[in-house]
Amino acid sequence: MTRTLLALPLLFAFAATACAQEGTVDVDDIAPADTDAVDTTLEAPMAVEPPPRRMPGTGEAVEQCDAEAARAFVGQEATAEVVEQARAAAGAELVRTLSPGQMVTMEYHFSRLNLDVDEANVITGARCG
Repeated sequence: MTRTLLALPLLFAFAATACAQEGTVDVDDIAPADTDAVDTTLEAPMAVEPPPRRMPGTGEAVEQCDAEAARAFVGQEATAEVVEQARAAAGAELVRTLSPGQMVTMEYHFSRLNLDVDEANVITGARCG
């Protein structure tokens, strides 16, 4: 029984090697391609604007927020006025503050600004999503 079990992997290895060698082609046997029959001109890429992004659940087109613009508010207390100013600077439709350990939804909204705050409610980071 053990000889049979040892022989099976050898048999499969031999069969695989035989099948692999059966389909080999010598490179010298391949005829060169007729490059005169091939059109090698490249077309210029099409200048197509991507479709506008839409706010989920609405038909309104919105821009993606710019987190770099909102990073100017890092270090400030996240009062209602500062949060609104950061949202406006980022061009975001939505804004939310995220406290350490706070549970948040993971859906991505390209037009939402996320402001990370610390325990003292000071803005520590800004990102879109």
